[in-house]
Amino acid sequence: MKIKLTTDNLKKIYKVCKKGLPKPRDMSRQVFQYIQLICKDNICQAFSSNTYKIHSVIVPYEGDVGKLLIPIVNIPKSTYVIISQDNKNLTFSFQGAETRNISLPKIDLDYPDFTRIIPKKEPVFQIYFNPRYLKEAAEGLMGEKVELNFYGMNEPCLMKTLTEDSFALILPLRRDR
Repeated sequence: MKIKLTTDNLKKIYKVCKKGLPKPRDMSRQVFQYIQLICKDNICQAFSSNTYKIHSVIVPYEGDVGKLLIPIVNIPKSTYVIISQDNKNLTFSFQGAETRNISLPKIDLDYPDFTRIIPKKEPVFQIYFNPRYLKEAAEGLMGEKVELNFYGMNEPCLMKTLTEDSFALILPLRRDR
C-alpha cells in the first residue's frame, strides 16, 4: 500500500490523534500506541484510541485504498510525505528541498473497527460549545466522573460531579447559518 499526504495533513492527523493515544503507563494493548489510517475515495480517516475515547480526523490523500497502522514520527521540513508499506516495512518518505526516509518494521496488529460504533442515525438535537470551555469546566470539577445535563438546544449545559458537590454551567454557542 502507498499513499501521499501533504505534510500539513500529516501534522493535522498527529495533532488530533495524539489526544486519543494512551499515556505510556496505560499501554494495556500495544495496538493503541498507533494511529489507524483508513484510506478510500481520496479520503483518509485517521483513528486513535486509549480504549475509553476515540479521536478521528479526515484529510484528503492520493494513492491506494486500504488500511495502515502508523506510529508518530518526527516530521522534517517537507512539502509532502509518501507512506508505503510492503510485507516487511513501513516507510515514510518526506519530500521537499531534500528527501528524508524513515523505515520501520511493518506494524502487524489488529486494530479495532471503530467505524462500527460511530452512530449512524441522525442526532436528536445538536448543541455547539467552545471546546476550550468544556475542557476548562471539566478540569475545574473534583471527582472521577461527571454528568452532563442538557435542557434544550439553546439552553446551558449543567456539568456536575456525581456527588453533586461541584458543578459548572456551560453556555452553548449559536450556530451560524
